[in-house]
Amino acid sequence: MKRNYLHTRLTLSIVLLLFCGLKAAAQRNYFNEFIQLLEQEDTIAAKKLLTDWKKNGTKNGDYYAALANYYWKKSNSSALSLTTNKPEEGDFLAFKDSTGATAGYIGQVQTYDDKILNKMFATLDEGCKLFPNRLDLAFGKVHIYLELGKGEEAIKTIQQVLEQDKTNHRQWIWLEDKPTPAPAPDFIKDCCQSYFYQLNEFADEKVITELGEELYNYAPTYIPFRTNMAALSFNKGNLKRATELFEAIHKDAPDDLVVTYNLAYSYEKQGKTKEAILLYEQLAKSNNEQYKEIGKKAVKELKDK
Repeated sequence: MKRNYLHTRLTLSIVLLLFCGLKAAAQRNYFNEFIQLLEQEDTIAAKKLLTDWKKNGTKNGDYYAALANYYWKKSNSSALSLTTNKPEEGDFLAFKDSTGATAGYIGQVQTYDDKILNKMFATLDEGCKLFPNRLDLAFGKVHIYLELGKGEEAIKTIQQVLEQDKTNHRQWIWLEDKPTPAPAPDFIKDCCQSYFYQLNEFADEKVITELGEELYNYAPTYIPFRTNMAALSFNKGNLKRATELFEAIHKDAPDDLVVTYNLAYSYEKQGKTKEAILLYEQLAKSNNEQYKEIGKKAVKELKDK
């Protein structure tokens, strides 16, 4: 049975066009009108509305959010791709030659217009400069960088947010200059943990380590950030250090299933079978179906060795 050691918590579901945001009403309802047009994929009318907004409305944070969304929509499109190598991601269909052997794969891929992307980033940069406490603009940049697979740029933007957090004393605002969807400290931590999880899927060790350390320094008592640091030690092959960290975390959060699993797996990899089984049995008795199944399988596997 193959198990992955790094179980991290996705405590936040971020859904929007681009900014994990909310439909908000700006003056003259420009923003609502814009959202409706973009949902209808009427970019011509959306562009006209943005021009009118710039001329007759208030160029507030919502204007920059809308303009960036417009550029994002215009920048990406899908194209047909034909390749002889099986793609690791996406829905591709295999086609065969006259002998019945697989000759290649065909499917849709996402493409981006760099010139329009540059306009979008310039818009977000200007918006963040004029409205440094608009968290939706900053996290919008992070979201895009993750979509584009630009890990280092995403981390740089997160670092800027954490620096601004010290300056504004966590007085962040969201769309329509309202408070963040959840209290800012918790919201930032949850978003950043989600970003860490996403970066872990494609970024290299250096980038992941840098973000893990940055987040830990920001909130050293936050269990997910502590778990990240222990997992990073594990990933580097320092099982002893990782286990020590997981043990300390488990002491503070004994009922946390993520922590329990990580410690059990660390024990297992070090050959501490008895200790691992005890923790896996705890998972097997939990009310979480995923961890219950993981625990049962792990216990059976270890006892059958």
